[in-house]
Amino acid sequence: MAIISKIREKGWVAAVVIGVSIGLFVIQDMFSANSWIMQSFNKPVAGVIDGTDISLQEYTAELSTLVDKYAAQIGRRPNENEMEYIRNEAFNNLVYKLVMQKEFDKVGVAVTNEEVTDMVQGNNIHPGWAQSFTNPQTGQLDKNMILNFLKNIGQAEPQQQAQFYTFEASLAPERSKEKYNKLFDLSTYVTKKEAESYYKEQNERLNLKYVAIPFFLVQDSTIKVSDDELKSYFDSHKDKYKNTENRAIEYVPFSFNPSSIDSATIKKSLEDLVQQFATTTDDEAFSNANSDVNKNVGTVKPSDLPKDLLAVTLEQGKVYGPFLDREKGIYALHKFIATEQDTVYSMRASHILLDTTGKTAAQKAEIKTKADGVLNQLKGGQNFEIFAGMYGEDGTKDKGGDLGWFTQKQMVAPFEQAVMAASQEGLIPNLVATQFGYHVIKVTGVKNKTKYKLATIIKEIAPSDATREKAFRDASSFATAKDIKEYVDRVGAAKLISLQALNIAKDARFINNITGGKVREIVRWAYNDAKLGQVSPIFELEETRQYIVAVLRGAVEKGNAGWQDVKEELTVEVRKEKKAKEIMDKLAKVANADLEAIAAAYGTSVSVTTMPDVTLQTPSLNGVGYAPVAVGKAFGLKKGQKSGLFKDENAIMAMEVVEITPAAEVADYNSYKEQIVGKRNSQTAEKVLKALKKITKTESDLAKYY
Repeated sequence: MAIISKIREKGWVAAVVIGVSIGLFVIQDMFSANSWIMQSFNKPVAGVIDGTDISLQEYTAELSTLVDKYAAQIGRRPNENEMEYIRNEAFNNLVYKLVMQKEFDKVGVAVTNEEVTDMVQGNNIHPGWAQSFTNPQTGQLDKNMILNFLKNIGQAEPQQQAQFYTFEASLAPERSKEKYNKLFDLSTYVTKKEAESYYKEQNERLNLKYVAIPFFLVQDSTIKVSDDELKSYFDSHKDKYKNTENRAIEYVPFSFNPSSIDSATIKKSLEDLVQQFATTTDDEAFSNANSDVNKNVGTVKPSDLPKDLLAVTLEQGKVYGPFLDREKGIYALHKFIATEQDTVYSMRASHILLDTTGKTAAQKAEIKTKADGVLNQLKGGQNFEIFAGMYGEDGTKDKGGDLGWFTQKQMVAPFEQAVMAASQEGLIPNLVATQFGYHVIKVTGVKNKTKYKLATIIKEIAPSDATREKAFRDASSFATAKDIKEYVDRVGAAKLISLQALNIAKDARFINNITGGKVREIVRWAYNDAKLGQVSPIFELEETRQYIVAVLRGAVEKGNAGWQDVKEELTVEVRKEKKAKEIMDKLAKVANADLEAIAAAYGTSVSVTTMPDVTLQTPSLNGVGYAPVAVGKAFGLKKGQKSGLFKDENAIMAMEVVEITPAAEVADYNSYKEQIVGKRNSQTAEKVLKALKKITKTESDLAKYY
């Protein structure tokens, strides 16, 4: 009893101790990485749909269903590029379920059970479903196969049953979307005037002459930008920076491209194989064992011969190479095994085309006279390749008119017949007329049915371990920088190239010219992990063969940005404005002079450029890049008229229209009308979904995870 009394007497102490212990446990759990309490309050969210948080778990379930459906249709799991599309579709499916169904109900869009049955086994079977029950011999849908499948569905494997019921459940929502979008499609109307304008945008052409002084000719270091100027520019362009969530980074690339030693080593390894390759009796096994690619033995037409073998007289059993292909980054050895006979002829020719499309009968007669003159001069010994550059009016003119090898049925009939009739190489003595115009033709490869059996060994010019290790050591040493100040100091001390990427969106799939899967790692680091001024870990970009070390220079959260949030971006724009003024001031005295005088006044780094075939749909100009102002202004000028100096996206420019080729008149614009209707209707579903997302403030947060 004494013991029990003692316990009762001191019980409050025990209660306090237990309470404090529980409290400490709760606090410790809250601040731990795996806190079950905090997790219950901070469940991962995939996004918000019409004011409702969508948990990552709910989204993942939808994604899993779509992935399984896709895999069942194509017979394999989706790759990363396909997964990017499927992830977005999974989120959109949830939007349709939670938002679109309300819209369907409002306008009376519904799908009956009879319609679903019709899509499974009736007269309007769903295309994806029909594909699984197509008779391979006839290529026709076999309804009996469908009926047998449905009859025995209860005995099918559980996975197969689940796939069918998932597919069946998706039919009604899919048909509802189709009906809803069709309502918008039926409201699309295009006038004749719109169709006519669309046609002219594509077919009216200008020959432009222009001078451009790119902004990059003015060094950034010579342009000082003050905070007051940045604030003033920001105040004048606030709408541009509204609701922008973005990140700005600076990064140093450490390349591990193959060195000259790596390239020489790979070439030497192939040179060492030449003798063995020539004497082996099993070409396929030998080439497969020594090549970096599969399927190394095959038969090719003359048109598909490796370019290094085109000028070679091939000898059976001889090995040629190694040849360097810089564009593909490979060395190759080719062994000529034998010739075989094809079922069709191959031939090769060059031509000079004088275009007659859209011309009147009188104009065609003038062009024929000109073509006869060209042909007669060639008969007199003039150089065909030079004349092709002078008179040719198609894409081959810059290649001496060369069309390469081609097979029967690849060219229009009159052209093919003329080349097929040639018994030897050389100039065809008569003009050949086709729907494209008059052709002066030189046969450079007489028709034949020869194919060539080759064995090939290909070695990729890849970086050696030593090259990779050096780049990684350099990147590792640089990545120890503690903050942005040390980052900048190291860039300067080592004279490294440091690049900027401003305004990176949360869902960005590329950064400047960097593409590939690793881009998402860099973006997620910038959004989820990095603090302002923090230096990144090393990112390895296999696609571009470089390691990257970045620093976070700017971060703008969602909402109205302050000028300091977008300081880097503002600096670029203000600097561009000041460069434009500096260039304009320098050229003020020659502003109304001819283009050559303007170019000469600025300096030797600027010249006059001519560009033919500019249309209203031309996105950029040679040597200038994106130039929407210039293209728009050009179509407001008359032939021979010169513009004044003006500012475009990347340069100060002045231009002159040398020639205008109006679009030929056509009697019927219906085909262009249909093109516009088709283009607009193809965008219906996307625009409707985008509008509903905006109205309901729906937003995906998938970029945080993928």
